[in-house]
Amino acid sequence: MSRLLRCLPGRSREAVADKNARWRILMPLFEITQTLMSEVDLNRLLHLIVSYGVQETKAEEGSLLILDSMGQLRNCVVTEFVPNRTGLLSGGVSERIARWTLEHRRPLLFHRGVPSSGLQRDEKDFLGFFEDNDLLSILSVPLIKKGRMIGVLNLSKLTDPTPFNKLDRELITVLCGQAAVAVENARLFREVQQRSIELEEASFNAIRALAQALETKDWRAWDYSDRSMSYALAIAERLGLLPNEVRQLKYAILLHDIGLVGVQDALLKKTGKFGQKDYEEMKNHPFVGAQIVKRIKFLDDIVPVIYHHHERWDGKGYPDGLAGEKIPICSRILAVLDAFEAMTSDRPYRKAMPVPIVISELQRCSGTQFDPTVVEAFLQVLDITQLPTASDKSRCEFKA
Repeated sequence: MSRLLRCLPGRSREAVADKNARWRILMPLFEITQTLMSEVDLNRLLHLIVSYGVQETKAEEGSLLILDSMGQLRNCVVTEFVPNRTGLLSGGVSERIARWTLEHRRPLLFHRGVPSSGLQRDEKDFLGFFEDNDLLSILSVPLIKKGRMIGVLNLSKLTDPTPFNKLDRELITVLCGQAAVAVENARLFREVQQRSIELEEASFNAIRALAQALETKDWRAWDYSDRSMSYALAIAERLGLLPNEVRQLKYAILLHDIGLVGVQDALLKKTGKFGQKDYEEMKNHPFVGAQIVKRIKFLDDIVPVIYHHHERWDGKGYPDGLAGEKIPICSRILAVLDAFEAMTSDRPYRKAMPVPIVISELQRCSGTQFDPTVVEAFLQVLDITQLPTASDKSRCEFKA
């Protein structure tokens, strides 16, 4: 290639060399662009933009300022590579440069010692500006998407006497064009994510209100939305449940006994012992609950949790006689919490049992009725040294 270049006339040789230099500089942008476009976390994306800008131009400082929804500049990312020097990090410098770039809607390429004859009129203000700080060279480029200003990327050199050049400006202009699109995409993703969270919270609150209304039908009503939810989430954390499993557990805590709406009030309030027919009717509530919840599309993943929350670890439960880890993990957690709440609450046919006795019962049934791992996690959650009395279990403490 070099031999071929030597055979060309002077101007042609320079043109080819210049084009090759441009290709060498611009080629990395393809990979950089792919990385930027695939990053949906806005904070990570902003740091990547500055990092790439500094890396590709050998800058010593970089700052990225983004316009917020009110049109105000926010200094989002600043990097410093030269200690004890006052450049972009000194008071208001980065913002002043960015405001100039926003106002003129074009890149600013400036370095100390440039002759005033080579400057445009609106750039000459920066001649005196350089005397007040350690800046040797600055490159400021706007992020613009479809004519709308997104922000400004500032790059500077404080000790390197080699100024930014036109190829640097061209490179960073292309980078900022792609960065503007990536920032807007990340913002949109964040908005959609936030709205999804808000919708999830609204749905959860609606389900909780429904569950609280239904509790009045059941003589076993307890404050699931507070105490049992706290127990469940603490157990989930200790067991390392995945986010989708935690979500299932939260909804299942509220709705696992919704099938009791199909049980006669007289049976729910019965003070005597249950007969076989009574048990058969009560045992139907997981099926009824699952049928109700399966009609709610966004809750279809908790249907198995509700349906199987009366299964036993040893396979002697109902409705399907599942055993061990074939039982959904959230159902296994509910089984332990259900038993604890039932034994420590007053019933029409008996008073609440003392918590120490209840704990002994859970330990006795661990490995037969209950998943031993869940029982162990639950007992770790309970602060056994400060257990409440049976009539005052609402003050039960939790370990951090």
